[in-house]
Amino acid sequence: MTIDEMRDLKEKKGYTYTQICDYSGVPIGTIIKIFAGQTLKPRRSTLDAIEKMLTDPKYEYLGKRHSYDDRSKTTNNSYENIYGENIVMEEAAAYVEDVGKYTVEDYLNLPEGTRVELIDGKFYDMASPTVVHQDIIYRFVKQVDRFIDDNKGKCKVFIGPVDVQLDNDDKTMVVPDAVIICDSKKNRKDRIIGAPDLVLEVLSPSTRNKDMEKKCPKYRMAGVKEYWMIDPKKKVLIKYDFTDEDYLPKIVPLKGEEPLVIYKDKCLIDLDEIGKAIQ
Repeated sequence: MTIDEMRDLKEKKGYTYTQICDYSGVPIGTIIKIFAGQTLKPRRSTLDAIEKMLTDPKYEYLGKRHSYDDRSKTTNNSYENIYGENIVMEEAAAYVEDVGKYTVEDYLNLPEGTRVELIDGKFYDMASPTVVHQDIIYRFVKQVDRFIDDNKGKCKVFIGPVDVQLDNDDKTMVVPDAVIICDSKKNRKDRIIGAPDLVLEVLSPSTRNKDMEKKCPKYRMAGVKEYWMIDPKKKVLIKYDFTDEDYLPKIVPLKGEEPLVIYKDKCLIDLDEIGKAIQ
């Protein structure tokens, strides 16, 4: 099997680099370099180990286990939203899991251009954003930036990719689509260290589960005050106010105006303007 065939099989089955590493025994950095074409003559034993994992039927469930559509629609720790799906509401105790072995140092040593996030010591793949994805981010950031300028505000809004060392530890580095930072001390030029005041994520088929189920409770526990998820497929905004003790999601269509909690509802985002990116 050629490397191109392995790469295609990885995408077809939905495996992550971390899963291939865990079940083949090949270091994740080696796998990424091989798939990126940076290792010109990989060892035959290394390729055989990767191929064996990719073609072994017993691992096929791995690519499906994080699929949102395959999940049960009724779970004890979920909130059924207004368009018929469930958003997992994980308490801190329920979120505790085994921490992976990878660190921020491993993240920084990955080949340039590798699109992954590091969450609790585990790597998660990131797909390249679409034009619609980028247009949504731009329309949101443009409005926030204008509000900040008009009010001579001190907060700054950043468009991804920007590294955020969320927990200020060596186990997590996320790359949100956009963030608002009001504490200038968190801006360390090469990355953000600590929780942003607001995080925006645009949902896509490849990141939907991670953004809704993995990163949502992670952001809340790290101290993010407000979390916006824009769903282009459903044409809705899913908004969390983590300063509210109930922190249940508010789900609204991309119509009218929606205020930002961190600005005490004084900054109104034109959702119709954002919706134009999807049409």
